Amino acid sequence: WARAMQQLPQSRFVLKSKCFASDDVKKRILDIFHACGISSDRVDCLGLIADPRGHLSAYSLIDIALDTFPYSGTTTNCEAMHMGVPTMTLTGSCHAHNVGATLNHHVGLKSFIAQSEQEFVSLVAKHASDIDALSVLRKTLRQQMAQSLLCNGKQFGINFGDALIAMWTKRRASVRVSSVH
Repeated sequence: WARAMQQLPQSRFVLKSKCFASDDVKKRILDIFHACGISSDRVDCLGLIADPRGHLSAYSLIDIALDTFPYSGTTTNCEAMHMGVPTMTLTGSCHAHNVGATLNHHVGLKSFIAQSEQEFVSLVAKHASDIDALSVLRKTLRQQMAQSLLCNGKQFGINFGDALIAMWTKRRASVRVSSVH
């Protein structure tokens, strides 16, 4: 995250967690950013916002969300998309690393999926620098998400059923082959 911010010297970073009720936790995070060359006045640590409307309205402070790693966000990424905020995500080697990539893929945000840390940094800088494209995306992302496979329960059910049948068929075939030998 700090390397992405270094590429965008006018950027700010917003972290939101109930942990920031603790001044010690907030100081530790700000110290980590400082050690990476990011001034604490560029980092906002927001605490818990219990009111759902207030919680969601906090997304108005964000142009591009930066996914967590190694455990990628699910609810947070979906909330961000619902509020018109794309999430830059980094792929990895297991399911927990790739949830953000799966969500972005199904919503049509493939250019917000990085394969390496260096690509993550460069894609954040690229998207953040294209203000016009980002503005259009921010205005259309909620509808794009709503019309995507991610929000199509009927198609999900069909795909899930097909996957179960395929797994059952494959398993059944392997049991037959094993019992023949």
